[in-house]
Amino acid sequence: MNDIIKKTFRKVNILYHSILDFVYPTACVLTSETIDEMNSNKFIKDENFSLLSRISDKDKTDLINKVKSEYSFSLFAFYEGDEFSKIIYSIKYGGMRKLAGYMGEILGLEFLRNFTGDDIKNFYCIAPVPLHRSRFRERGFNQSELIGKGMSNITGIMIYEDLLLRVKNTSSQTRLNKHRRKLNIENAFEINSKYQAEIYGKNIIILDDVITTGSTINEAVKILKLNGAGEIMSCSLAMARD
Repeated sequence: MNDIIKKTFRKVNILYHSILDFVYPTACVLTSETIDEMNSNKFIKDENFSLLSRISDKDKTDLINKVKSEYSFSLFAFYEGDEFSKIIYSIKYGGMRKLAGYMGEILGLEFLRNFTGDDIKNFYCIAPVPLHRSRFRERGFNQSELIGKGMSNITGIMIYEDLLLRVKNTSSQTRLNKHRRKLNIENAFEINSKYQAEIYGKNIIILDDVITTGSTINEAVKILKLNGAGEIMSCSLAMARD
């Protein structure tokens, strides 16, 4: 999907969802079924969560091998064209910001189920993978930041939205192979100087929406380590699968 198509798709989706919200009851992003008032949320029917694939034990091992951090955590498996992909596209190209925050809360709840209180206290902050300012202006938001805020609301771990700065306007990683992704993202990040002393020795969670090859999040890990951060957790809402 080239940039022109993406922009057109995003504008049409924003308009479409605005009209739907005004004229019709809230619809499930997975099935377009009407969501009733007794549902736990206004985005996905409770019974339709079973349509979303969780990552397997094999996926978890693959994630550990991909990322260069001390810890890793992800929740959903993302296959191109599957049910979960509807969530990602609704957020990134449909402008559904509140859906991003809600999915961050789901991620936060699962995080709490997997880690003890002491483990959670060991992490100083959540640092979302940033967008370049030109991409941010184009989209109007950073989906990883919105997911991170939802996760922060549930876990109590503070979020530093601007801890990492994207100083290189990289091309889309979508159609690049692993080697080209690594070259494309190289030297793309810097530490915000106002936090440099503060993060020294601190354990940090780096959050992205989807981890594919691990190139992006590994570059962020590298920059944090070079600037004296402690142990790092690579975290994502989903992990891309073939």
